[in-house]
Amino acid sequence: MKKIISITLISVAFLSCQTDVKFNEQYFEGQRDGIFWRSTNTTATVNTAGQLTLIGYVDLETLTLKTTTATKATYLFGTSNTSNFASFISSENKLYTTSLISGTAPVNKITLTNSGNSYSVTTGVATTAITGTGTGLKVDIVRTTSSGAISSLIINSTGTGYAPGDIVSIHNGSLTGIATAVIQNINANGEIEITDYSNGTVSGSFKLNASNSTNTDVVNFQYGKFYKIPVIKNP
Repeated sequence: MKKIISITLISVAFLSCQTDVKFNEQYFEGQRDGIFWRSTNTTATVNTAGQLTLIGYVDLETLTLKTTTATKATYLFGTSNTSNFASFISSENKLYTTSLISGTAPVNKITLTNSGNSYSVTTGVATTAITGTGTGLKVDIVRTTSSGAISSLIINSTGTGYAPGDIVSIHNGSLTGIATAVIQNINANGEIEITDYSNGTVSGSFKLNASNSTNTDVVNFQYGKFYKIPVIKNP
């Protein structure tokens, strides 16, 4: 009986160790065009100017993220600051980049200014411009309160013609103008957020649209995360 108890305790301890190891495992992953993608070999470097380069490899694919610094912050891709940059090389050796967007003014970030009420969790919700001339912005309502106030939303379709500071209303069935949001950023092809850079590792999240040289083909990454990636400082 004692032997059985001892074996059981050892098994439980071993499983606990396995769980801890898995939880603390470093990773660089996301959804590429809706399909799970995870790097099998990841490198992170910081040069003498403090710029971070994060590279992930999967078979013949390569995803590269670059930022102006490794400081905790959010860095936009596809703006006039080309030091914040992402590229993807496909298994067919096709290059996709977060090149500068001009003239289309898609929405990159919005913030609720009025949470409204009587909403439900749903996707592809249309908006109407209260100020400005933008059109086509749609949102996904991710969470609501018990009264139906919107507590979390994300961009579903970026639309065109918007400017920072524009206000939009969020449709609610046959009603409009209950919940509102302000346009924070435009002209960006995604972003990387560094949430931690300490003890020689970097962690954060990312999302991006990278296009080919003719802008006829786009690779999309969503729900991207990197965790505890060891950073090498280049001399």
